[in-house]
Amino acid sequence: RIAMNADNQFILNALEPLWDRITISSTSNFTDEVWRTEVADQHLRIIEAIADGDSSLVADLMKQHIARAADVYSNTKEELKH
Repeated sequence: RIAMNADNQFILNALEPLWDRITISSTSNFTDEVWRTEVADQHLRIIEAIADGDSSLVADLMKQHIARAADVYSNTKEELKH
């Protein structure tokens, strides 16, 4: 929603093929309270940076969030294989 509200077409296009995967992964990973809390904290920091108009911090936080989510979802996928 942040990308949609920011009208960031680049991010929207980049995420488009991933929405189904993100939705499925999010649903399964939100049963993990630690990860759910981490994601909520990340989202709050991103929203605060947006509200403060700090686009550089927003970009850094988004990169960190995406990298961390990729790591978590990648590890979850590997665990499901075993």
